[in-house]
Amino acid sequence: MFPPHGLHFWVYHARSHYPLPDICPSDVSLIFKTTKEQKNWSGKLERSLEKVGEKIINGFQLVYLPLLKSALRHQAIVMIAAIVLLAAAIFTFTRLGGEFIPQLEEGDIAMQALIRPGSSLSEAIDVSIKIENILLENFPEIKIALARIGVAEIPTDPMPMDIADMFIILERQG
Repeated sequence: MFPPHGLHFWVYHARSHYPLPDICPSDVSLIFKTTKEQKNWSGKLERSLEKVGEKIINGFQLVYLPLLKSALRHQAIVMIAAIVLLAAAIFTFTRLGGEFIPQLEEGDIAMQALIRPGSSLSEAIDVSIKIENILLENFPEIKIALARIGVAEIPTDPMPMDIADMFIILERQG
C-alpha cells in the first residue's frame, strides 16, 4: 500500500474506534465537572463568559427571529430571490477565470516533428528541412518555418536528437 495512504488509513481507523473529546462535546460535559458553582477565579471567569455568550446569542436572535417570520410570511418573494441569486451565481461561475486567459492572436504555431528514433543528426536535419519546404510550398499563409533539433547550451528543455521543435510564423492578417 502507498505509505501516505496506508498511514492515513491507519489513523482514520484508530481514531474511529474510541470516543474523542474534540469530536464528541456532549461526552466532555459528562467527563469534566463545571466550575460555575465554585467561588474561585475559574468559576467567576466561567460565569462572566456565560453572560457574554448569552448576550451575543440574544443579539443574534433579536435580528434572526423577525427575519425568519418575515420570510415565512413572504415565501414567494423569498423563492424568487433565491432563484435569481442562483441564476446570478451560475452566470458568474460560467465566466469565472476568463479574465486570466488572454485573448492572444500571435499568429505563430509551435509543433514537434518526430523523426525515426536512432536517426543521426544529419538525417534529422534533412527531414526537418523537408518538412519546412513542404509547409512553405503548400501553405501560402506561412511566412517562416524553422526547426530546432536537440538542446541549447543551458538544457532547460532537454530533447533527444529524434525530435525537432518546429516554429511556424504566419503572415499577419490586416
